[in-house]
Amino acid sequence: MPFLFAALRRAGGFIHIVDTEAEARKVAGLRIVVGLLLMWRTGIVARDAAYYFDPTPILGRPVPLEAVAGWIQCAVAGGLVVGVVPRACLALLMLTHAAFSIWTDTYNLGPMLLVPILGALLVLDSGKLTVHRRVRQTPSADEFRAAYLILFLAYAGWSLQAALYHVRDPYWIQGRTTQVMFLNSYLSEYYVVFRAWERASPATLRALSVFVGSAQILFQMAMIPLVFTRRGAAFVRTWGWIFILGSVVDLQLTLLPFVEAVLWAMVFFRARPSPAIDPAKRISTGDSIRRSGMRPAVAIYGVGYGFLSLMFFTNAILGFAAGASLPRWVANPVLYYVGLVAPNVFNTMDLQMGDRWAVLTHADGGQSTVVPLDGYEGQRLDYLRSDLLYFANSLRWRREMIFAPDLAAFHRPGARGYAFAYRVALYDHRRRRIIAPETYRVRIFHNYAAEGNRDAMPLRYAPLEVLEFTLTIGPHSTASSAGLVAEHKQPSA
Repeated sequence: MPFLFAALRRAGGFIHIVDTEAEARKVAGLRIVVGLLLMWRTGIVARDAAYYFDPTPILGRPVPLEAVAGWIQCAVAGGLVVGVVPRACLALLMLTHAAFSIWTDTYNLGPMLLVPILGALLVLDSGKLTVHRRVRQTPSADEFRAAYLILFLAYAGWSLQAALYHVRDPYWIQGRTTQVMFLNSYLSEYYVVFRAWERASPATLRALSVFVGSAQILFQMAMIPLVFTRRGAAFVRTWGWIFILGSVVDLQLTLLPFVEAVLWAMVFFRARPSPAIDPAKRISTGDSIRRSGMRPAVAIYGVGYGFLSLMFFTNAILGFAAGASLPRWVANPVLYYVGLVAPNVFNTMDLQMGDRWAVLTHADGGQSTVVPLDGYEGQRLDYLRSDLLYFANSLRWRREMIFAPDLAAFHRPGARGYAFAYRVALYDHRRRRIIAPETYRVRIFHNYAAEGNRDAMPLRYAPLEVLEFTLTIGPHSTASSAGLVAEHKQPSA
């Protein structure tokens, strides 16, 4: 790795560390940010798990194991925020949060990216911004660079794999991805604004889509060679921030853009040197790895993740060029649990998720009340602010509806669609603490939002009801409860 450091320093690709104490404070601040993000995520998942999952009988008593595990994760994340044994908390979260996410069906790109970030925070922690104030030796400049290099290479690997999927996708090839994504009521927070833009000036929206798609493909495929040149590095840093901040503002991706912001800040944000430091004692940007050395923890992290990233790159290129892959046990579980997973996202399946959705209602005081999952335009409502309702239910339900040849059969009792609807209704019933049996009306809608070749634009977004059925949730219902009754009606026009 020394030759990489030297090349990057000459090209100006990475930050030049001139004050390791300031850099250590930056890392400690990012540790707190990560802790807050994980408290937000796991707290919501833990709250909802108590209603979503059926309790597990232990010694004759029902125990909400998923909720308990979620609150434990939340408490450990709190240790990062307040600085209570932060290294132990970082190690525990690095080893368990991916498994917790897989167990609760909430594993996604956000927790995936967190695994190597938690590892970098662990090996770079110096005890700053903690309650016990036991400050350890500050890492050397090259130790910071080594960890940042590994994070960058891992992110470049994810980006390359994503781009290899993109270049085979018709939406990306046609330059329509950004346009359709912004018009998608399921993905875009401001889909109404972009639909108005499309009506007023479709050519400019299409031009924006072509530009953003082209820049993103360049960014993802050429990230590593670009960072070795001064202008290329400026493009990588700038476009990375544009992509991340744009995702935070408009795209509803839950934790992912915030985790990307942490990674980008760790790798590219320049910590301001302390004004008290003597300029003559500041670290030279030409500091060599031979002078500063490398502690075992940083070396193990660098070599371990470097090797795994090389395997990930190899797997991605093999899959694209030869349709082959590494042995299954390597990709899953080895790469899967360390956060190196091929991100097949923002392609045809994701872009079509806004085209089929369900609206659930229940009688409340004689009036029909919408369950806050999906709205009548397919937009997300309050329940989908939870990773549990989004990833474990809604996202899977919509993706499977895309490929369902018969939506009526897909939503019959015992079928997958019916199970998704039932679980949402049961969650809502439990969360509102209703005791009496309650009937839910489930209506399935579709539109043609992802089909940009239709001339009559307003009709593309008109919700068309294709199916309706009801189900009744009784007291203490579970997945196998005999109190679950369903009545199907003929599809309405």
